[in-house]
Amino acid sequence: MLLLEGTLKMRTIAWIALILCGAAAGRLDAQTPTTAYVIGGGTLSGMGLDVPAGHRVTIGGEVGFIAKDSNVGPVISGNLAYHLAGMRHGFDPFLVGGLTGVHVFGLTGMYLNLGAGFNYWFAPRFAFRTEFKGYAGGQDLGGFTEIRVGLTFRP
Repeated sequence: MLLLEGTLKMRTIAWIALILCGAAAGRLDAQTPTTAYVIGGGTLSGMGLDVPAGHRVTIGGEVGFIAKDSNVGPVISGNLAYHLAGMRHGFDPFLVGGLTGVHVFGLTGMYLNLGAGFNYWFAPRFAFRTEFKGYAGGQDLGGFTEIRVGLTFRP
């Protein structure tokens, strides 16, 4: 029980820090729109940054932590996303995929991540974000899926 309480405290502190970092995201690139986001799901929480790489395409990364079977470890991902309806306002659906590295249970694993989701831009700089992601691979850690929700910010 004590381990679960510690994990809950760690998640609460991480969420507060991620929201404050995301809210403080300033103008990151003077020429192109850039987005930063905070996310959380059943097993994974973190923050990310996307930059335009072409028409409707973004390249980005995420850092965070994973809680799996009462163990917590760091997560780093590199992703490529394709935005189906552009990225300007309103409903912004996207497809995403990339590589994820995880260290938990004293083991390190690499995953291929694939998913889909959307941003809903309710203001010029703020959006609600939700996505479904599947993680295949992980060597001895096994794969998993998750539904993630969060906020997206842009300058």
